[in-house]
Amino acid sequence: MTTDLPFQAIIFDMDETLVASLQSWTHAETRLFKLLGAEYTAEIAQRYAGMNAQDVARTIYRETRPAQYTEEDCARLMREYLLEGFRGPLHAMPGADALIRGLAGRLPLAVASGSPLEGIALAFRQFGWSRFFSVIVSSEEVAHGKPSPDVFLEAGRRLGCPPTSTLVIEDSLHGVHAAKAAGMTCYVVPSRDDPRIAEAADRAFTSLDGITNILLKGDAHA
Repeated sequence: MTTDLPFQAIIFDMDETLVASLQSWTHAETRLFKLLGAEYTAEIAQRYAGMNAQDVARTIYRETRPAQYTEEDCARLMREYLLEGFRGPLHAMPGADALIRGLAGRLPLAVASGSPLEGIALAFRQFGWSRFFSVIVSSEEVAHGKPSPDVFLEAGRRLGCPPTSTLVIEDSLHGVHAAKAAGMTCYVVPSRDDPRIAEAADRAFTSLDGITNILLKGDAHA
């Protein structure tokens, strides 16, 4: 596989990077909070944005301390609620399909997501993307989810690409911190109005189209 791109491999986050799944996540979180007798708030959600379903559920459990449910119960329920939402229909983030198809065949692509593997499969099936990715990793498969670097390091290991030659494309602060902790370059399209996200990344863009212009059209000013 030959390419004139400055990277040997690209790792994508999925949620709110490739797939507009915020509604599915928010619905699952709200449903779990309600079950536990509490109320979803954007302030709490910002603390766990970018984490995997199990870590989100653990955060909610620690916030609510329900007497009738264990931490494991919360993780199981959160996962179930999220997968219900991923059964669709879902929408791709603007520019995602063009970027994936434009990169396919030029260098190896991976996904490293906080979503369960089943959720990734459900989403990718709707868009016909599975064949473009040689590696798909959920942070449920590694010891620590984002902001720890484990999921990106595991994706890089499976790709056989050193961190210094790997680009990560992210949307969240936890995701950017994980990518940088892995020693990888990180481009970000922030999904939240938080200046720390852009500040933590190597480059920030307003949409995936800007990344497409850089990687596929050679527009250094995009």
